[in-house]
Amino acid sequence: LGTRHRAAVGITEQSDCVVVVVSEETGVISVAVQRQLTRNLDEKSLRELLLKLTEGNRRPGPVRGLFNWGASS
Repeated sequence: LGTRHRAAVGITEQSDCVVVVVSEETGVISVAVQRQLTRNLDEKSLRELLLKLTEGNRRPGPVRGLFNWGASS
């Protein structure tokens, strides 16, 4: 693995984060989460994984709905 991949896994050891790594040489997409690296993701797999990882964190807050960006008029 390259330096970016090792750094991605390393930061997930120290922080509660998700790291997306794109290989400069091949364009292969990898995701590091909780010390684990998932490699060779295509666009669909990346989207599904990110949605799965973030859906539990969605909670209404005091600002939600304040800005009506993207709403059709």
